[in-house]
Amino acid sequence: MNYFEFNSNRGGKADVALDVVEFDQPQPAGIEVQETRFASTAELLAHIARETGRGPAPAPKPRKYRNMPVVVDGIRFDSKLEARCYQELLLRKAAGDIWLLLRQVPFALEGGVVYRCDFFTVSRAGGG
Repeated sequence: MNYFEFNSNRGGKADVALDVVEFDQPQPAGIEVQETRFASTAELLAHIARETGRGPAPAPKPRKYRNMPVVVDGIRFDSKLEARCYQELLLRKAAGDIWLLLRQVPFALEGGVVYRCDFFTVSRAGGG
């Protein structure tokens, strides 16, 4: 396969366009033409990604604690353990042990630090 790479200025911003051109065609006026040969389509796509800076996204970095986010009752939790704790607390609330259950409650600490607890519960009087 024979490809020519056209570096041109389109619409006021630099752009790279690739097109297949027969060898017997004259070089277009005002456009720099550079011949490049690629052994495969994969090599061509890798070249385009390098030249345009639009390559595939890098592999995501693994999570610090290897936790897996999950969704329970339409609520996103950062880990399976946090979701399981939430379900247990809901059962305790339904049983009457807990009067109030809140999630992600912020507490202002000294020095401008804000601590956000996963769960805040208020027990009934005389409850465990």
